[in-house]
Amino acid sequence: MKISILFTKRKGFNIPSWFFRLIERSEFSHAVILLDTPEGPLVYESNIKGVHPLPLYDFVKNNILIKSITLNPNDDQAMTIKNRIYELLGVNYPILAMIGAFIARVTGSIKNIFADGDKTEYCSEFVFDVLDQPYDLKGYLAEIDGPKKLYEILKPLEDKGL
Repeated sequence: MKISILFTKRKGFNIPSWFFRLIERSEFSHAVILLDTPEGPLVYESNIKGVHPLPLYDFVKNNILIKSITLNPNDDQAMTIKNRIYELLGVNYPILAMIGAFIARVTGSIKNIFADGDKTEYCSEFVFDVLDQPYDLKGYLAEIDGPKKLYEILKPLEDKGL
C-alpha cells in the first residue's frame, strides 16, 4: 500500500487559505491523506466539516496541489494508519484551537492555550496524528505546528524510501 500526503491551497482567493500561507510563510495551507481504496482514490481531510473522506475528483475541484509526499508503509504501519484514520473520522474541526495555534506561532510559544488533544483535529494535526505512531515522528508540535513543518518532517521519510 502506498500513502500520499498532499499539500494544497484553495483555488481562487480564499481568505483562510491566504492567511494560513502568510502565517506559515508557505505556498500551501492544507494537508490531507490520499489512499487508494476499492471505491477509488479517497482524500481524508479535516476542515470545517470535521474529519471526513471525499473522492479525489471532488477534492481537486476546490484545491490546487502544491507538493506531495509518497510513503510506502509496511503491512503493520498500513494497518495502524488505516485504523487511526477510522478512529478520527467525524472528529470536529477546532476553531478555538486554531486561534491558539496562531497565537503560539506569532508569539513563538510552544504552548497552545486552547489545545484539546484528540477532541478536535485541524488538517496537519490530523495527518500527524495518523502518521506519528507508525513512523515515530519527532519535532512536530501537533497543536501548534502547521502543514509547512509537517512537510519538512515527512520529506526525509520519502527520500529514505521508508
